[in-house]
Amino acid sequence: MRLVGLRDSVVIEVWDASGESPSLKDPDDDAETGRGLHLVQQLATHWGSYGTMGAKAVWAELPVYSVEPTPLPKRRKSGRSAAGPRPVRGPDADLLRLVLAELHTLQYATDLFDIDPRATPAGASAVNGTDS
Repeated sequence: MRLVGLRDSVVIEVWDASGESPSLKDPDDDAETGRGLHLVQQLATHWGSYGTMGAKAVWAELPVYSVEPTPLPKRRKSGRSAAGPRPVRGPDADLLRLVLAELHTLQYATDLFDIDPRATPAGASAVNGTDS
């Protein structure tokens, strides 16, 4: 797995031992696999894949948004004691949780198949019709 930080985006690149090109699947409701590229397609501005020595690499570029801080609303005092501040949630926090979970999964797969992420030949080809 490789992460590359750009000015307004992050590129995530992962490898697996399959030489098959990635394709969108239509999984059954009970299926435990087959939804990854649907997530990539919804979240990424560009994505693609290329072959690497009998395997493949898939990359996706995710936009990074700068959010200006806004003041918190004033709370009315109540007689109850507060349990502490609630975590800030938003699309970016959810996206980061999703990316972190997928990165852990991909790191497991990389370790399982003993794939060297540094061994990546040039020549990426776009899958979704965009070149980047």
